[in-house]
Amino acid sequence: MRKIDTFNGKLTDCPTTVIVNSSNTDIALGSGVSSDIRIACGGINFQTELTEIRERLEGEILPQGQVAVSGGGTSSYRWIFHAAVMDFRKSHATSYPVVRTCMLNVLKAADELIAEEDLEEFSIGVPLFGSNVGRLSVDESCNAICEAIKAHFPRHRGSRISAILFAHPDYEVCGKIKMILSNHFVLQ
Repeated sequence: MRKIDTFNGKLTDCPTTVIVNSSNTDIALGSGVSSDIRIACGGINFQTELTEIRERLEGEILPQGQVAVSGGGTSSYRWIFHAAVMDFRKSHATSYPVVRTCMLNVLKAADELIAEEDLEEFSIGVPLFGSNVGRLSVDESCNAICEAIKAHFPRHRGSRISAILFAHPDYEVCGKIKMILSNHFVLQ
């Protein structure tokens, strides 16, 4: 059975195979969770890797809703997923549909990586996409991510994604997330 739960702590401490950066179309590591990821993964050298990934993309941006995969830099993670939640060229806010699309693409990228690397087990640590800078509430972000999870797995029954942990450093927010998760899933 797949584990869907919370992790009370920094995303960069999440005990998962990969973590997801709630990023922007430039894949620029700014503040908040992105700043933590930049620091954990090697600072400027890691941002340089992301800039090189972005420059190889058509139009030199990661389209909003899409996901790029990088190495883990100096972190303990082999890979970091970067979900283009924000497009600052259009707005300083994101939307429920964009968050849902990002999570669907995270799950798709995870299944592809699992197949390419022939991994037996794979777990994902996610933040609340767009819940701070993106102006979504905790409820909106969490529900959009949950909808994506519920849409993905019935169509991908053979997925080897073993766990998805919603990471947040605030104990009370984790409690709120857990309550929302219990409305969508049977928690272990």
